[in-house]
Amino acid sequence: MTIQRRRGADRAIHVPDPHAEPARQVRVWFGQQVVIRYEGNPADAAHYEATMRRRFTAGRVTNEAVPSR
Repeated sequence: MTIQRRRGADRAIHVPDPHAEPARQVRVWFGQQVVIRYEGNPADAAHYEATMRRRFTAGRVTNEAVPSR
């Protein structure tokens, strides 16, 4: 993802990189409630998911594609 700023602008404009891998989201659940949410590239998300599974052994951890916005 590329961030472009215009001089004097107070917000960044996010321009998606067409060659980038699709983002993934990792969520840690407590019952029906999401308590942790992480978004990143597939490799980082897989690493984060493995870490959260070790830390929250009794909880549910999901790794899914980020829905289109």
